[in-house]
Amino acid sequence: MEHNKAPGPDGFPPEFYQVFWNVIKPDLMALFDEFYRGTLALNRLNFGNIILIPKVGDASRIHQYRPICLLNVSFKIFTKAATNRIVRVAHKIIRPSQTAFLPGRNIIEGAVVLHETLHELHRKKLNGVIFKIDFEKAYDKVRWDFLQQTLRMKGFFTWCNCIRSFVQGGNVAVKVNGQNGHYFQTRKGLRQGDPLSPILFNIVADMLAIIINRAKDVGKVNGVIPHLVEDGLSILQYADDTVLFMDHDLEKARNMKVLLCIFEKLSGLKINFHKSEIVGFGQAKEFENIYSELFGCRVGSLPFRYLGLPMHYKKLKNSDWRHVEERFEKRLSGWKGKLLSVGGRLQNDQHKKKYHLIKWDQVWQPKQQGGLGIIDLQVQNKCLLSKWLFKLANEDGIWQRLLRNKYLKSKPFGSGSKKPGISHFWAGLMEVKHLFLGLGSFLVGNGSQVHFWEDTWCGSQPLKFIYPSLFNIVRNKSATVADVMSSVPLNVSFRRGLVGERLRAWHELVGVVMRVPMRGGRDVFKWSLNKIGVFTVNSMYKHLVSNGIKVSQEIWKTKIPLKIKIFMWYVKRGVLLTKDNLARRNWNGHQGCCFCNKRESIQHLFFDCQVAKFIWRLVFMTLDLSPPRSTQHLFNQWSSQGGRKYKPFLLVGAAALIWAIWLLRNDAVFDRKQPTSGEHSGSAIGPSCSEMKTRSNGLRKALIILRWRRCGSLVHLDGSFRPEFRSINGYVEYLTSMKPSPVFMLFMWMDEGISPEIVFPDTSIVMRLVQFVKATGMVPVLLEAE
Repeated sequence: MEHNKAPGPDGFPPEFYQVFWNVIKPDLMALFDEFYRGTLALNRLNFGNIILIPKVGDASRIHQYRPICLLNVSFKIFTKAATNRIVRVAHKIIRPSQTAFLPGRNIIEGAVVLHETLHELHRKKLNGVIFKIDFEKAYDKVRWDFLQQTLRMKGFFTWCNCIRSFVQGGNVAVKVNGQNGHYFQTRKGLRQGDPLSPILFNIVADMLAIIINRAKDVGKVNGVIPHLVEDGLSILQYADDTVLFMDHDLEKARNMKVLLCIFEKLSGLKINFHKSEIVGFGQAKEFENIYSELFGCRVGSLPFRYLGLPMHYKKLKNSDWRHVEERFEKRLSGWKGKLLSVGGRLQNDQHKKKYHLIKWDQVWQPKQQGGLGIIDLQVQNKCLLSKWLFKLANEDGIWQRLLRNKYLKSKPFGSGSKKPGISHFWAGLMEVKHLFLGLGSFLVGNGSQVHFWEDTWCGSQPLKFIYPSLFNIVRNKSATVADVMSSVPLNVSFRRGLVGERLRAWHELVGVVMRVPMRGGRDVFKWSLNKIGVFTVNSMYKHLVSNGIKVSQEIWKTKIPLKIKIFMWYVKRGVLLTKDNLARRNWNGHQGCCFCNKRESIQHLFFDCQVAKFIWRLVFMTLDLSPPRSTQHLFNQWSSQGGRKYKPFLLVGAAALIWAIWLLRNDAVFDRKQPTSGEHSGSAIGPSCSEMKTRSNGLRKALIILRWRRCGSLVHLDGSFRPEFRSINGYVEYLTSMKPSPVFMLFMWMDEGISPEIVFPDTSIVMRLVQFVKATGMVPVLLEAE
């Protein structure tokens, strides 16, 4: 179960059961034992709160809300276990026209079938009617007796009582404005929020497909494109999103209306005919109004939406995607509003010039190769299209059979090509076909889907590249493996006689080919970028964007916020918008450093400026680490001074200092806020600190781990004293007489005549100093131990 989900009435979320599983497991397993014996009163756990989620903005009517039932997790564990068992056989009992909530089936498969069907009807000017159905509150209206009858019909005899105990006998209460109403028992429907409900609804909705197919078998209704789909395509389903396909025949359309009404009465589901829409093709286009009156629905137009996607037989225009863009903008607007400051929101509406820090082809490189790892959508799209090709080559389903019959017929898989008049989806597949085939090879079954010369099946590349002299004179270049291997000698003919080198090449080829076993059955395409031979989008994407270069990952492995990691990546790449980099982008402002008026650059700001040198000097006196000389020196030699074990800690500290210097610089540049004397270190080292003991160069030191929170002040206390202070009390009086400032940096040195007792004060004196600075609010306190 997913984390961060709302709990049921008992208040225990899934995380509770996962964290305390060792404690809860014995009692829970005892409940399962009682359940399997039939002695568990499951209704004592079967409680839920109904939450009303608005489906539209400013919802004012009850039908504009979606009821979600928050069940006790203790009850959902039982239904989840049952769901896991039913899902194993669901693909056998639910027809392929249903693509929702089933392993191995994808929501886009229905959209592909619908798109190709629309394209075929338009291209060949075929008659057809597309009827898009809208169900009203589908989950809430399922009749329990119909569900039980459906389960028995599909062979779930022993499961009927079990599922009855899950679905029936529960108590729910409606929660409004944080207040629960009275608990009551439901009389029908499946509760949204129960893991078992989606698969049960699919079983119920599958009965509509069965009814329509039985009517089709006796000639009462007809589907469309029977030349591509056996017996014609009649229905597509994704849960309750249903599309019906009918041939142009008013009498059979009336039969379809009767079937829908019968299904309504049997299942309890109600069709919103006034929200449904119908689209005609061919001669049916002229009868759209008659079909509309028959079904009581409106006449639709192309493109219409199915599963949130605009559907059309041709390539969509940018304007057709506008509603999808609006949905993204609506979600992102709230996200931006939460995270932007008031000034940021004001600037967000202004069209200001943006500076591009680095080229895009370097940004989308993986982090292992020096980039930011941002996904290149064009490359990602090629990988996603290749996934469809892999499924087309190795799997069987409605959309696979439709595409093969439409574009390949009996030709091998690699014979597909991009021609005028093909669908936009198939054109996209053909654009990446050669790239996809080059990253895998065929395991020969019967050889009917593998080209002998052009596909990779014998070796690491096609035979036409291994034996180009033979391929150039062969008569049938597109012959399949099955054609060639159908006889002995091999069924290959050449335009010329084979002599010399060509004859030796032919004998070598025959020897190699005859060693390849013919397994029989279907040919299988094996992916070569992983060991298991199964295509993954990730493996192909990494292969396409790989440049063969590997860089250190210390920035990304450091435990600091992501924005600081990206900032340090900018520093390392030398693209941070310091004034010299702005000048390279035609900025005409003053290029002087805001602290010392020298030319500002990354090297100067973080390493050579007096402020930077002052801060790095503090690090040197605290940790005995020599200041870094440059960015390269910082990430290489400087951060490695403590060895591999402490390199991450040093990088955390260095990132904190560099980030703080950048914030100081921005305050000075944009807010005209110049730091006062000593404030440099307070802003830089002022993040709250905790001490971690370690060893460096044989000396006991305090390793500072910086957290990312700026604080107002810092006090540095050292164990040495100036010579004019001859007593501990005099030193404390001097300290307490000073007015609190953002930072106290007390650098003291020893003089001759000072006794060791004074040089090293006892613990009580140090505690008095700590209490003083804590009382004045100047925290945290950094104590240097020597």
